[in-house]
Amino acid sequence: MLSILIPIYNFNTTNLIKELNNQLVILNIKYEIRCYEDGSTRFTDQNKACCNTIKNMVYKQINPNLGRQEIRSLLANEAKYNRLLFIDCDNIIKHDNFIENYL
Repeated sequence: MLSILIPIYNFNTTNLIKELNNQLVILNIKYEIRCYEDGSTRFTDQNKACCNTIKNMVYKQINPNLGRQEIRSLLANEAKYNRLLFIDCDNIIKHDNFIENYL
């Protein structure tokens, strides 16, 4: 059981979210991906549209901007599972077994 927590600020995360979700589906584990837009003004439509197509996804737009520490605390407090993986929104997953290696 894994909660992946992604704070977003003005970045298109569609590729990141799709790759993470693909790896999680293959592993067949209980998971959630939480993406919280922290006062973003750009890419919110693209991120929301992507998130709405993925199972086990929680997407929120937070306004005004909470800042780095506060948004991470909010994500952790609202996470469904005890195992937390924070990923910055600008990360690129380069390996097909990233999640498997993490676990």
